[in-house]
Amino acid sequence: VDPSDNIFQRTFVYVVREHGAVRTFVDTHTMGIFDLEVYVDAIEEAGFDATVEACELSDLDHEWSVIIGKRI
Repeated sequence: VDPSDNIFQRTFVYVVREHGAVRTFVDTHTMGIFDLEVYVDAIEEAGFDATVEACELSDLDHEWSVIIGKRI
């Protein structure tokens, strides 16, 4: 793990019971945490017009944003 890096791995383990049988699935993703501007720039570089709008989630006391990308 590099503390100066914004990328991390997240592993999800799913346990599914189906018709009395139990199966497990493991799914690993490389993820990242970046400033909002980095996401907007990446969306625009991919050929989209990006806009950022406020998003209110009623149960959480935090300011959230949604990035909307429209194909140019």
